[in-house]
Amino acid sequence: MATVWTEWDFILLRVYQYLEDYTTPNGHMIWVEQDPDVHWDIDKSESGYERAVYEYRESNDLKPYESLHATPAWDETAEPPSMEKWLKILAEEKENVESAYPTGGTPRPPTPEELAALANPT
Repeated sequence: MATVWTEWDFILLRVYQYLEDYTTPNGHMIWVEQDPDVHWDIDKSESGYERAVYEYRESNDLKPYESLHATPAWDETAEPPSMEKWLKILAEEKENVESAYPTGGTPRPPTPEELAALANPT
């Protein structure tokens, strides 16, 4: 391992410091999070880890000094977790949402014409 810092080491250090200084605890750049013109689309996801911990705590009498340690495990016949698998699931979910709405994308309120067509099917 080299003991001399190169120009790239200093560039990476500056980028790291930049991210530390201008990123909020939520992981967003501060100017995005504080901009009044930005609206936030909120989606819900489920954490299998948080669910397992919650269910374990609910069904077991844990003392305040007891902590939990979780280790991921999956069926040997199932595909192991990977970023590729996760991205594929996200793409399929997006495709399902887009195909459920005629305009594609995220849901929107129906137009007056669409409401009228639903009220008076011909």
